[in-house]
Amino acid sequence: MKVKTKTIHFIIGAPLTGKTHFIKSNYSEKDKYYVINYADTFHNEFGNYDQFEESERLLKIYNTIAPELHENFHFDDKDLIIEFCSGFEEHDKDLKELITLAKNTRAEVKITQMQKTFEEAQKLKLLATEDEHYYSSYYLNDHRHELLCNFFQDMQLTEHLTDN
Repeated sequence: MKVKTKTIHFIIGAPLTGKTHFIKSNYSEKDKYYVINYADTFHNEFGNYDQFEESERLLKIYNTIAPELHENFHFDDKDLIIEFCSGFEEHDKDLKELITLAKNTRAEVKITQMQKTFEEAQKLKLLATEDEHYYSSYYLNDHRHELLCNFFQDMQLTEHLTDN
C-alpha cells in the first residue's frame, strides 16, 4: 500500500498581493486541504475583529485551530495550507524558522511567492476595505508562528517515536 506524501504549502507575499484570494481559488476543496485561517475562525466565533489581541479570545481560537490542524493533517491526510505575510524583517526570520521546521519533517514543502504590481495592489486594497471579513495576514503572523512551531516540533517528535 502506497502512503500518501503529505504536503505543506506556504503561500507568502507582502500585504495586498492576493494570498488569501489565491488560497480560496486554489485550495478550496476541504476534503484535500486544511487552511489555517485565524481571521475567519475568529470572525465566525465572535462576529467581528474587535479585541482581536485580547488574550482569552486568542486562546480560544488557538485551542480551536490546534486540534483541527492535528486531525486534518495527521489523521485525514489533508495537505496543509499556510498563509504568511512576508517582506518585513521581524516576520521573515519567523517564516524562515517555520520553513526549516517544516522541511525537518517527512512532508514535502512547497513555497508560492505572491507578487502584484502597484496598480493591482491598489485594486486589492479597495476590495479589502469593502470586505468586513478582511483582516491583514500581517497581524496574524505571530499567532501562526507560535501555533506552527509547536505543531512542527510535535510532528518531528511523533515521526521520531514511530521510527523506534
